[in-house]
Amino acid sequence: MQTARSIGLTLLCGTVACDAGRLPTTTPGESVYRSDVTVIEYVTASVYTLPPGQACDPAVSRTTLDLDDHVLSWSYCAVIGDVQTPNKLFVPKSGERALDDTMFEHLEPSLSALTVVGDDDRWQCEADMPSDTMRVSTSAGTVEYGNSRYECAPDTRPRLNGYAIATYLSIVGGGL
Repeated sequence: MQTARSIGLTLLCGTVACDAGRLPTTTPGESVYRSDVTVIEYVTASVYTLPPGQACDPAVSRTTLDLDDHVLSWSYCAVIGDVQTPNKLFVPKSGERALDDTMFEHLEPSLSALTVVGDDDRWQCEADMPSDTMRVSTSAGTVEYGNSRYECAPDTRPRLNGYAIATYLSIVGGGL
């Protein structure tokens, strides 16, 4: 069964593969979500030093959307016990979920809203989080983007609209 994405792209392009062979866009105002995107991955990474013996870092998480198979996967580090005590455990957690057509159609507007921002929007940040990254992949390669709401320090990576990232994450994090 074709999704609204493939039907719409077929009508627009004449074929679903109209963007094939190109890297994800870095042009301000353009959405990174297009017909040849295969994976969208959001990663937070820590700048903290873990206590010895812990299995994972609670500041690190990963959310991956496989657009070919419509599978959402995630991994994070759960803190077990009182976070204020030295007796807490850090436990890796992960999972995945296949998205049916209805779930995927619910997600598509937030994907389309993932647009590259220009230099005028780069310094409108709320906090400095240098490891907040979204990776978008096509058959031609992967482009790594920063989040326009964060990373106040100079960075040469293109940035995506941070509010659109937050909306996307709230939908995938909310279980669709």
